[in-house]
Amino acid sequence: MTDDEIRINLLELIKKIKEIIDIEKTKGTIMPEFELFKKWQVTDFNYDDKGPQIRKNACDIKRPIWRSAFVNLVKIIEKNDNYQDVSNFLKCEQNIKDHNPNLGVFIQRIISLYLEKGDLSESEINKRIEAFVLELNNKPIRSGANVQLVGIILHPEEIEICNGVTLRRPKKEDFEVEIPAYGFGPDLNFNNPTAFLEISMERRSPLEIQEEVFKAVTILRLFKLGSVKYISYRMFSDSTLLLWGGTHYSGDRFSALENCIITDEDVDNLKKFWEILSPVLPPALYKFDSGKVDHISIAYNSYCDSLLQSGIEEKRIANAIMGLEALYFKSEERTELNQRLSLRTAKLLSLFFNDPIKIRRVVKDAYEVRSTYLHGSRLKDDEKERLLKHYNGNLNDLSKIVLNYLRKSLIIFITVDMSKDHIISLLEDSFISRMADDELKRRFESVEVNIN
Repeated sequence: MTDDEIRINLLELIKKIKEIIDIEKTKGTIMPEFELFKKWQVTDFNYDDKGPQIRKNACDIKRPIWRSAFVNLVKIIEKNDNYQDVSNFLKCEQNIKDHNPNLGVFIQRIISLYLEKGDLSESEINKRIEAFVLELNNKPIRSGANVQLVGIILHPEEIEICNGVTLRRPKKEDFEVEIPAYGFGPDLNFNNPTAFLEISMERRSPLEIQEEVFKAVTILRLFKLGSVKYISYRMFSDSTLLLWGGTHYSGDRFSALENCIITDEDVDNLKKFWEILSPVLPPALYKFDSGKVDHISIAYNSYCDSLLQSGIEEKRIANAIMGLEALYFKSEERTELNQRLSLRTAKLLSLFFNDPIKIRRVVKDAYEVRSTYLHGSRLKDDEKERLLKHYNGNLNDLSKIVLNYLRKSLIIFITVDMSKDHIISLLEDSFISRMADDELKRRFESVEVNIN
């Protein structure tokens, strides 16, 4: 039997399923149960640089639930001749059998759709059949996730970052949802999402989509300084054979420490940044059990610790400095650490930004805070007063500046095709050799990404 013959047989089977459901409904042998839900209604909605401000109330509604009917229909249809014919063929085809097809899962999905919607359009039926055939041939199918984000504010209504990835502002309708009146449901009174990320692409497994979610969040964290994280993501797929779907919650109930704002002027830069960074982003920054721990993954973890975790400013600054240390120190270096770190950071970042003198001073100040904190102390009053004069009376300004240095350094180390030791050696030599300085500039001219 060819793929076209499979399509014809599946179409006949779906017609039979529809016929059986209609007959059983007419006979009254299948009836819906009803379950109580809360329907949120938004009465006032506004979105600005602080995110969405919402007023809403809830009313009780009853929704039809077809649990018992579904079980009975599955039993009836699995005894039908059409089902048995298609099932027997699939079991006999060796090249298909190796992929462990499950016709039972397919018909269960079709039954569920008919019960929920009442009917299916021709295009919907063809989409389900085509997905089934693709999976029988072990080919990827359209899958994706809808992700609720915090820590990022959008001025544009929507940004199509690349094919299959869209970032958009929340809409009033996003918060008008139904949740079970009893049992678990999303807590819409806490941490309203400030943006939605929609991912849709051809993949073979749910794990691949999850990794695309984490990869996207990583890129957004690096594009601009912001505590970007997901509240939840709901997975979906055209798959009829694999267990997809469901909503995954982060469990993080803390609001974002820093919001990054994406303006209209940022859109082209974001698209270009995504295009350059996506293929070179180290898997250790977003994949499950990538198995690789190196200077970039250590620095990124320190960056996230400082960016996402609340606490005293000394701790956040210490985490940021430890991230810079992971990038700019060789493993054997033990002396003159403050001097080495501030000079190397200032030298490298001065190739892309102005004022290396300021960069060196900021890193030295932050390193002193880090040393005091790691030795179990907090800044003395006179030390803190001196720092506050330079940073607008708030250590948070110092932590944000250093975090930006770490973010920009990470982007450079990720995108340049050089080892860490080579970069450090070239930085050191550039202080005393014009030839080495020219070589340093030449090598880093290849970094095409526009670093905000």
